[in-house]
Amino acid sequence: MHIIIDTETTGLPSSPFASPIAVGAVVISDQLEQISEFHTLVRPDLIHTGEYADAQRVHGIPIERLFQPDVPSNREAVERLRAWWEAHDRPMLHAFNISFDEMMIRRMGWEPRGYWGECIQQRASQVMGVGRASLNAAVRHFGLPGRLPDAPHNALEDARLAATVAIAAGMFR
Repeated sequence: MHIIIDTETTGLPSSPFASPIAVGAVVISDQLEQISEFHTLVRPDLIHTGEYADAQRVHGIPIERLFQPDVPSNREAVERLRAWWEAHDRPMLHAFNISFDEMMIRRMGWEPRGYWGECIQQRASQVMGVGRASLNAAVRHFGLPGRLPDAPHNALEDARLAATVAIAAGMFR
C-alpha cells in the first residue's frame, strides 16, 4: 500500500511563512487501486495576507473559508491525517513534489520520518526524459484524464492525479 499526498498552502513554495490550508491524500492498494481518500481544509495558525493573494490564484480558496466553524485547526487537521494514515497501517507516503509537500506536512507539526518514499515528479520526469515535469505535463504525457491547465488546484484532486501518474510511471510494480 502507498499514500499519495498533496497540499494547498497560504503562500508560494519559497515563502518561509507558507503553511497548509488543504490536505488531500489517497491510498493505493498493492493491486494499484484507490481504496481510500482523505481531504480536509486547515485553519492555519498564521496567514501572511500579502502572500495569500498569490497562493489563492493557484487554489482558489477564499481566505474567509478557512475561518468557518467546520474547518479544523492546524492541530486538529494533522491529528486527523495521522490517524487516517495509522488506520491504513502506516504505508509509505509519496507526493508529486515530495520536497514541498513533506515540508508542508512538517510545518503542520507531523514528521513521519522513514515513511517518505519516492518522489512522483522525479520518476515521471525520468520516464518522460525531461528535467522537471509539471503534474499537468505528466498527465498529458501518459494520456491520463486530468484537470484543465487553468483550473484551480485542489489537494484531493491533485493527489488522485499524482497517483495515476505514479502508476503510469511504474512506481509501484
